[in-house]
Amino acid sequence: MTYEAFIEEIKKIANEEFGFPLEMMEFYPKGYTSDDLKTIRMIKQCNQVFSNEDSFHLLEDFLILKMLGKDGTKFFHRVATRRIYEKSQELGFDAAIKPLRDQLVNAPDADISRVQQLRAADYEAIRDQLIVRPKNCDMYRKAIENGIYRKIGDIALIVYQLISDTKGARIITMVQRDELIRWNMDENQVIDAAIANTSRLYPPCVFARGREENFLEGEFTKKDISFMGVQTIMSVLNGSNGAISLFYPGVVEKMLTIMGDPFIAIFMNVNDVLIADLENPMLRTFIKSAGERNPEGEFLSGRIYLCSSDGIRSGTKVRFLPGGGVRVD
Repeated sequence: MTYEAFIEEIKKIANEEFGFPLEMMEFYPKGYTSDDLKTIRMIKQCNQVFSNEDSFHLLEDFLILKMLGKDGTKFFHRVATRRIYEKSQELGFDAAIKPLRDQLVNAPDADISRVQQLRAADYEAIRDQLIVRPKNCDMYRKAIENGIYRKIGDIALIVYQLISDTKGARIITMVQRDELIRWNMDENQVIDAAIANTSRLYPPCVFARGREENFLEGEFTKKDISFMGVQTIMSVLNGSNGAISLFYPGVVEKMLTIMGDPFIAIFMNVNDVLIADLENPMLRTFIKSAGERNPEGEFLSGRIYLCSSDGIRSGTKVRFLPGGGVRVD
């Protein structure tokens, strides 16, 4: 399949499966710029989110999908087409676009009255629908200011409600802080419940022993998790936003037991976390890679996260201690 045909197929899927109107799709090639203020803002946001750089010229190809919900709400989705196309050459079309399908929402065909009813439900009625997603605090400060979230380093674990309409389409909406008052609930209780639900729906996994395995259910040794000079990646099974897996109940504790000592976590993007023990000969190289772009997901954090029995600590500066180990500040 040619690149041009690939883009047309993405448009067809977005239209037929998820309701994005063809007339509201627009392709922007790498290097594109504009004098229009609104378009410049779009260009800068794409560059910041996908390349972690600030530029008035697009740093890669993007297909922008737009739609208007029945309640007047505007939706849009950015698709880094060249990245997905290159991945399709390796994995095949269906495997390459699976993360995209997971992220698209069929808002125009949603049963809005049912959605509003579910949004207004009591806490007990919707508790099992709450999940968390990770976002960079600095990049999304304005967007999440009215949301419910827990900040760890420069990462926000944001509470969303996962709703299914009468046609089975998924609608994911950020829970507003005002709901805490109506529910008469403590913020930490709500966040803990959402994290527990996410762990149940999207179990944590590691790519170890040459295959993808459920981390909490599997039996692993230090050799399985941290073999010489090889990156071990943690994510989630059957879903996106896998970086959240490090913050699941029991994950850090089990990893510490396996490692026998503290370990370093580096967020490659919102989907993947690199895990390395402090004795790994490639540790300095891994640390230098923090914040660099990985082609498989949106930027999350450029900090180094040190996980120990005292908790999770993050910093931008790393000091290698004379007696071994590291310190982050």
